[in-house]
Amino acid sequence: MAHEFFEKLKEFVKYVEDLQLQFRHARYHILENIDNFSIDEIECMFLDHIFTGEDREKIVIELLKLGRVNKEKARELLFTTEEEFEKILAKYQLKT
Repeated sequence: MAHEFFEKLKEFVKYVEDLQLQFRHARYHILENIDNFSIDEIECMFLDHIFTGEDREKIVIELLKLGRVNKEKARELLFTTEEEFEKILAKYQLKT
């Protein structure tokens, strides 16, 4: 019985690892084609936690540099206060 449990557990772990690999591949594809997504679609990806932390910052900074969003929308996409947003802009050496 224990052997059967461990076999099923190994199958499950393999399944999860495969999903993680597919997720990483999808994220890479999205990043490579970020210009093809609307701001609303990108915001949904953030809300779904497809991109978090520094990845989210990099995407928003790129959108800001390209003029696809203004500073207020960029701050909104990052879910930050004005003070936190200013620190992020400074981190990427953008003028406030």
